[in-house]
Amino acid sequence: ELKLVINTKEHGSFKPAVRSVFWNTESSKILVGTAGSEIFEFSSSDGSNIHRDGPIDRCHFDGECWGLSINPMLPQFATVGDDETLRIWDLLEKRNIKTCALEMMSRACAYSHDGEMIAVGFGSPQKRTSKQFNGKW
Repeated sequence: ELKLVINTKEHGSFKPAVRSVFWNTESSKILVGTAGSEIFEFSSSDGSNIHRDGPIDRCHFDGECWGLSINPMLPQFATVGDDETLRIWDLLEKRNIKTCALEMMSRACAYSHDGEMIAVGFGSPQKRTSKQFNGKW
């Protein structure tokens, strides 16, 4: 009999397919790993996300991480790669604080001098979609 349903997409998963589950009956917690390299911690009693602001951790999930740029104004850096995401990381908290979907794989990123904008260099030697253009900014 089904007693609890947890939808990782409703909790902010970037790529919500479940890849692993660990249930600790003593602490009434369920750890869930997703295809988006995210780790969530849920209550097994009511299915709520113990970490209300999203997963415990998340990172790049497909291929390689290529681009890295340090924010000149804040203790943050940005990364891009084969998983078609731009990720902003907090150096003090040591975690991913924002993830943006991109239109294709990318190889480089750079903050503007004031830290307000990020340029992303798209491209890859592997052609995955018809919309992919090497050298696009």
